[in-house]
Parts: sequence; structure tokens; C-alpha cells
Amino acid sequence: KIMKASTVITAAEYLQLTKDTGDAYSFSGEVVVEGDGAILVGDSTGLVYVYASEASKAADVGDFVTIEGGWTSYNGVPQFAYNAKIPCTTTKLKDSEVVDSYRFTKPESATVWGAADADAYVNKENPTVSDLQGKYINFEGVLSISSGKYYNVTIPGAETAVGSIAYPNQEMKDQLATLDGKMISATGYTLYISGSKYVNLFATEVKEVTVDDNKKAELALGSVTVKDEVKEDFVLPATGTYDAEITWTSNNEALKIGEKTEAGYPVTVTRATTDVDVTLTAQAKVGTATQSKDFGVKVLADAPENVNY
Repeated sequence: KIMKASTVITAAEYLQLTKDTGDAYSFSGEVVVEGDGAILVGDSTGLVYVYASEASKAADVGDFVTIEGGWTSYNGVPQFAYNAKIPCTTTKLKDSEVVDSYRFTKPESATVWGAADADAYVNKENPTVSDLQGKYINFEGVLSISSGKYYNVTIPGAETAVGSIAYPNQEMKDQLATLDGKMISATGYTLYISGSKYVNLFATEVKEVTVDDNKKAELALGSVTVKDEVKEDFVLPATGTYDAEITWTSNNEALKIGEKTEAGYPVTVTRATTDVDVTLTAQAKVGTATQSKDFGVKVLADAPENVNY
């Protein structure tokens, strides 16, 4: 069988494609960002996302590569991917094979996005590919790591938008692990919107933002979670982010807080024949600064025969 040769295409031309025609395409450019199983490749006309572990292994940031494969899209943005009908391959180019049109010109500085900018991005009606991908931005917010693989950033003041660090490589994952619950600054390129609210950022840099002790104590409390409803004894944390010391009080004997242990503060739950609403108050101390936060907890009713009178 004689295979049809790949159509040589630029980043801008590839991003204008809207469906899989069964054709193969060849795109050459510079690796701008490398992540976990993905790379962002740019030429003089724009950026294309390549979702394939083989691609990230084949080249590093600054290398020039040729990507060959078919068309697929994710969240409205075309991409080369291993799971396309024609899976992509990545070939690192020799210096002699690099021409000027393969070079990507990085913006001099990132555009700083506040809450309004992030909200406008996710709330835009019928966004185009150029609206979604390739914007070089920076935003700040509180990092929250979920399930060890979701790196979300709460942007202060944003009503809808939430930042999301997409596909960080292992070095960045290790760095993010030390910043969980802290205020960070993230810089990189937008990829797409997911879940109608997440600003997916292929980050080139993340770093901690310096905040005072009052803010550290506030952020430490913000990273604390307590179950809304309880039936069994549990433990409350004694420490938080920024090495905050956390102490607790309860306004009802239905939740009795014991002496601190290595695991934290043990809480004894006493259930009644009806639900009991209890307020737990946490106080976080960082340096000489203290902040407090209330948590409402419902102690669920027990069967009458199990209640001690």
C-alpha cells in the first residue's frame, strides 16, 4: 500500500483545521514547554499542543522537532496526539535542518491576569482557538493539590475561574508539592478551558509569593478541611501550611476535643437521638499573628437504643 505523504503545515494552519479528514500532517517547530507526557511546540506562526509521552521523551525545551500525525481536538483546541486516528510521532531535528520559520518568538513578558481577566477567559461565549490557546500569562492564587494529580489555583476575587497547572513535569511536581496550600505565582501558556471554569496553564515557572504572617495564618486555615457531618471519632490537625500552629475549641460536648497528640487533636463524638449542630473554632498562629475560623459540623443522630442518658 502506498501511503499518502504528510501535508507540510504551519502551527497557524493546523489550528485552523476543524475535523479529521484522514490526512496526515507534518509540522516543525521549537519545543517551548515540556510537561508530563506532553510538549508545546511553536513556530513563527503560533503554538501547537502535542499530547504524547513519546514526544516529551524525544525532545527538551529549546530543541527543534518535526511532529507527524493526524488531527484530533480536546476541549475545542486541535492537537497532535497519540490517540488520534493517525497517532503522532516526534523526530528531533539536526541543526542543519532548522530554518527560521521553525523558530518561536517568546513574548518579552507575561500578561498579568487578575480575577476579572480569568473570569472573562472562561465566560467568553463561543471562544475561538486563538481565544483559548497560546496566551502567555501570569496569575497568582492559593495552590490546592487534589489526588496528587490536580494542581488547582484559587485566584482571589474570581467568581468563576480557577487556575489549573496542567501536565507539570516531575521537577515541577516536586516543587508544587512543597507549595500546597500556599500563595503561588504561575507563568505559562493557556491551553484550553475544562469543566467550564478551569484555566488550564502549561506552566513554564511556578514560585511562592511572599506574604506576611497574618496572611500566612489565614491561608493555613483556608487549607484546613473538616467534615460537615460526623458519626465517629476523628482527629483535627495541629499544624498547617507555613508551619502554622493550630488549636481548637468546641461549643458543644457532642464534639469533645482531647489533648494534642502526634497525630493532632482527637475528637470524641457523642451522638444523641437528634442531630446536633456544633461549631468548631480553629485558631492558627504564625509568628505573632493569629487568625480564627469557624467550622460548622453536624453530629448525626444515633438510634435511641444506643444513646446513653
